[in-house]
Amino acid sequence: MAGCFGFDQSDESMPESVDQVVFESDSIYPKLEFQRDVVYMDSLLLDYIHEIEVDKEGTVYLAGVKWNHKEVHKFSADGDYLGSIGSLGEEPGSFRDLSNINLLGTNVWVADAEMNRLTRFDAGTGKLKQIVELDSVLSRLKETAENGYAAINPVGPIQSNRFLVTLAAERNPAYQPQFDLDYALISSGEGDSLTMTPLFKGKARRYVVGDYAGRPVAFSLEINERPLVDFNADGLIYTANSSDFYIRVYNQEGAFLRTYRYPYERFRLIPEEDIFPSYTYNRQLFMVRESADYPEFWPALHHMFLDDEQRLWVSTVTADRDVAEWFVIDDRSQNMIARFSWPVAKQFYTVRDGYGYSIEKNSAGFKIVVRYKLIPDD
Repeated sequence: MAGCFGFDQSDESMPESVDQVVFESDSIYPKLEFQRDVVYMDSLLLDYIHEIEVDKEGTVYLAGVKWNHKEVHKFSADGDYLGSIGSLGEEPGSFRDLSNINLLGTNVWVADAEMNRLTRFDAGTGKLKQIVELDSVLSRLKETAENGYAAINPVGPIQSNRFLVTLAAERNPAYQPQFDLDYALISSGEGDSLTMTPLFKGKARRYVVGDYAGRPVAFSLEINERPLVDFNADGLIYTANSSDFYIRVYNQEGAFLRTYRYPYERFRLIPEEDIFPSYTYNRQLFMVRESADYPEFWPALHHMFLDDEQRLWVSTVTADRDVAEWFVIDDRSQNMIARFSWPVAKQFYTVRDGYGYSIEKNSAGFKIVVRYKLIPDD
């Protein structure tokens, strides 16, 4: 096992070499407009779409879920359905969970958090190429008592033989609603050997705890505090917690490179107005929500991702819960290059070659992907 987990747990530690970029709240930034272009739907009748990836030719890959089906669906740039990759199951080439999908070269990688593995498929043919089992890493970590890790979850491949993962100790969210995650890189070597390099710490998803018949019950809010992370082929890792507009950038050795801050003012969470009315249809659910202790404020961020030109797209929570305010940061120049408002129900998940790709609902309530052409504000 390479390295030991000596993570710096202090949020205040800041090497002098780290660039700290703070954007002004009263500055005027260019806006963007969007023209609806192509719909990717076919007759899939998907209940959920967890992730979207787009290759250089505009081929769209989406992680789709419906009753008893989990597959990566593939569409041409013009919206023609090209078939699916993988299936629900435990055998090689299948997955129990579509935690994340990533395109790397001519391959599609699927991260399966339930089975602790990454699977590589040929993007063109859909054939199974490789399986990376992470349970062996977790087993060796459990032998080191001071680590206390009980879960290892794949995030995705940074390179063909280097994989970003999170590690966490065993915990019951009903008794420990907040806890830390450790990020690490798993490297594969000869004979499928796996070694690990520790990177940095983060905060896991925050739960809210209520009472049901004298027992604590954990649940998530519709907008909750959770970790956000993305990375590029150059090995740069971008991470934030949705609780604050504060983005950290690391390299794949774990070196802290720079931060981006925006003086975002969080909105107060009022359970009587924001939570309770949604549960009046069920007395038990209502009583659990009514008994819970809530955070004082809503999180700051909805979503964050990196596009093909090394620009960060960050969406923030607003007073109108149905509308997000988006910020676009050019990481190369370290400048804010755009700011705009956009419906939460049409959230963007990726941007490539001047097009944004959102996940939306059609008139029947099923999930679809819609492509929009980006039109800069003149």
